[in-house]
Amino acid sequence: MNKVFNDSNETAGKLPSFTRLLLIISLAVFFIPLFVLPFFNHPGADDYMCAIHLRKYGFAGYQSYIYKFWGGRYTATFIGALYASNGFLYNHYSLHSLLLIILNILSSVFVLNALNTYILKESFIKKNLLLFSLIFTALEITVLAQPSTYIFWFSSAVTYQLPVILIQCQIGLWVLLVHTKRNTTRSFVYVLIPSLIVIINGFNELFVAAEFFMIAFVFIFLKQHKQLSKIFTWLIVTIYVASALIVLLSPGIQSRATNVLPKGLAIGTLVWCYHIAEAGWNIFRQPLFWLTALTMFFAGNYYRQKNSSTFLLKANQRKWLLLFFIALFVGITVAIPVAGLKGGIIPGRYLNAVIEIIVPLLMIHFFIAGTAIKENISLFFIKAKWQITILFCVMLLANSYIAEAYRNLISAPLYNNIMNEREATLKSASAAKDVAHINSYNTALEEHLQSRYRRSTQTWLMLIKERPSFIFFQDDLDLEKNYPTLKEFYQVDSIIVK
Repeated sequence: MNKVFNDSNETAGKLPSFTRLLLIISLAVFFIPLFVLPFFNHPGADDYMCAIHLRKYGFAGYQSYIYKFWGGRYTATFIGALYASNGFLYNHYSLHSLLLIILNILSSVFVLNALNTYILKESFIKKNLLLFSLIFTALEITVLAQPSTYIFWFSSAVTYQLPVILIQCQIGLWVLLVHTKRNTTRSFVYVLIPSLIVIINGFNELFVAAEFFMIAFVFIFLKQHKQLSKIFTWLIVTIYVASALIVLLSPGIQSRATNVLPKGLAIGTLVWCYHIAEAGWNIFRQPLFWLTALTMFFAGNYYRQKNSSTFLLKANQRKWLLLFFIALFVGITVAIPVAGLKGGIIPGRYLNAVIEIIVPLLMIHFFIAGTAIKENISLFFIKAKWQITILFCVMLLANSYIAEAYRNLISAPLYNNIMNEREATLKSASAAKDVAHINSYNTALEEHLQSRYRRSTQTWLMLIKERPSFIFFQDDLDLEKNYPTLKEFYQVDSIIVK
């Protein structure tokens, strides 16, 4: 143990086993709720509408209906319909959350491996690639404005989390394209990048803007178009414009806009400022963000001491341009839905995706800022790997996400029982072609508390009575206007809520 604390060479070369184990345990504590809560999750809201429209119009007809009357999100519509076909979504509702979390981790591994293989070339990162990727994924989760819609509610998760995952993969592909010398790999990437542009644009108007900034970042900030063929460059631009127009000119967008009441320019400006501040608050209030940013800054300085490449010099010359890109991206992507809603409040699920795109860009900025400093200020940081690791352990556990996640684990089983009973009642009424008599959530909750939790302490009752915020997006029986959706989905005569 004394050797670990006193030998700077040992500490600089690798993580001591006890700090590595502590980090693994901290990450396990962080991610356990994300892999357990999906099994208590239930469909709601737009999830039911997808099945209803599929039943009514068929798979191809559903694509046409959404495009004409709802929006041009062709990729999200296709994936949602594919997943919901034959009731797969409703019989395996936990699966999408688990898949997206795993894909998020794998995409982080992919992009970090690409950056390390071709740019950083650090053996320490290579040996701890999965740990670094898990920390980055944890950071992405802690800064979310609304975890329920980003991870657990299918209709939102497939529209907002999946494209973020694909964007992370796309970043890795751009790194491969610019740096790899293998013709086979380059040919493969030449096909994948344009394909991803078409796919990502089709999720949402936000990702049309995100792809624009991605292409601008590669061509203007990094000036990498000079290394690419003119045919490929024009192909990228053409494919981007064509797929963006398919989304932006869809009749569905115009149809939805006619139902939105204008709130006025003054209110719209206030809403725009509020959401920018909200995004910043969700990011900058997290200690894990600042520790990761500080780590990136010192890592950049350490990299500067080892490498003085022309790439670094060019990046340093344009470091403020990246900050301008980030600010412009936030301003425009928040303005798009505010304008579309004519000054209205934008949903948290949209803001989630904006935040998830900002965070890696900010990390790149901190790294480049570190490379701008000629003096070696990172020596103590490199020698203090175990102390920094312990700080990461603390920050992974000292955040609002952890408290809320484990409160959710306590209340989720009761929530699951109530929802199972509700769904069983609806299915029974459908089979009998009868009226469905359903207890409201609060009524069902009180019945369970009186029958199963009579001897529980007041503290425990307060915890299990809470609706689990991560998997509870909304109760479809809270408003009568939602009854027809449930009635049509379960095909019951009528619904009476007690």
